[in-house]
Amino acid sequence: MPIIGVDPWDKVAVNPKLWHFGFHQAPGLAEQLIAGREAIYIGHFLRRTAVNPQSISDEEFERYAGAYSGPRQFAAAMGMYRAFDKD
Repeated sequence: MPIIGVDPWDKVAVNPKLWHFGFHQAPGLAEQLIAGREAIYIGHFLRRTAVNPQSISDEEFERYAGAYSGPRQFAAAMGMYRAFDKD
């Protein structure tokens, strides 16, 4: 993936596979909609975006889901996306 803000980022940014960038950038939206469902959401990403989804064991999946569960943890993850336009 190209570096944000550097060519060909403008072309990549409109790729429908990257819908989550805008969703994650909306202040508070992802946190409100996903609260209590972090494992479902993280599972979607791990299984849909991994080159080899079978390479992620159930134990690893649980660790990732646990790391993002909770309002502060998930908000911190969304903060990375929210900083793109500022950085």
